[in-house]
Amino acid sequence: MSVGAENGSKLVAASILGVLALVLLGRSITSLITPSEPESVGAYLEKGVIQSSLKKKATNTSALDPALRIDKLTLAEGIQYEGVGRNIFGLEVPVLKVPRRLTPEAPPLPPHMPSPPTVHLRFFGFVSTPGDSERIFLSNDGDVFIGKQGEIINRRYRIIQITPTYVELEDLIDIVRRKLPLEQG
Repeated sequence: MSVGAENGSKLVAASILGVLALVLLGRSITSLITPSEPESVGAYLEKGVIQSSLKKKATNTSALDPALRIDKLTLAEGIQYEGVGRNIFGLEVPVLKVPRRLTPEAPPLPPHMPSPPTVHLRFFGFVSTPGDSERIFLSNDGDVFIGKQGEIINRRYRIIQITPTYVELEDLIDIVRRKLPLEQG
């Protein structure tokens, strides 16, 4: 059995990568077993390794200064918090004082009740057969719906009552009852 005999260049590349991986693995294991002493900052500066980065950061050294500033600490301790007395954990709403107007106010307008949307259905006929409940015929822009009392038409209107002159529908979305008269035509 010959492994990789067909393609010699792949075998050579794989063996080189395997040897390189073993060398790197050995170095990492030996560095974990025998840790080296860290060099001092002065040694790095002498080597010039991080000298250029220190020159860039020299302008912002006060922001990175870890020293405790006692003067700023005592200044912050001396500040007394004076809130407005509002409890952020309570449910009460603070009462705002509104200045009174000197002129009399106009009487409040009655609340405007929006008119319910118009029903686009037309009641154009019904049929009653013995032994069966009455069925009505409704149309909406060319679509014809046939239903009986209690059914839902056009996925929106429930048929409440059927009479020979009108049909009463309940709009299930707007919760409004409508009476549609029988249209002669």
